[in-house]
Amino acid sequence: MKRSLLLVLALAAASAHLDASTPSVPRDCADLQREIAGKIEANGVRSYSLQIVRADQATSGTIVGHCDGGSRKIAYRRIELPAAALSQARPADGGGE
Repeated sequence: MKRSLLLVLALAAASAHLDASTPSVPRDCADLQREIAGKIEANGVRSYSLQIVRADQATSGTIVGHCDGGSRKIAYRRIELPAAALSQARPADGGGE
């Protein structure tokens, strides 16, 4: 699953780079963030953050896109949940009435 997540992030970053390199159409950050989130969630990842920051601002995480004509970037960070939180978040099997 980790390999497929990296592939999704690489594809999202490549897509964002191609979109950002088109000078006539600057990519809107909110639109790009929603697109990247959809790809991440389609891969089964539920606990993550996507943060839009200025391009010159230092940030933790992996840069997965650039937007607003290259003036901003989108950083991805997976959030590791404790095992107790994961068990509470999943419904119990066979919970029929």
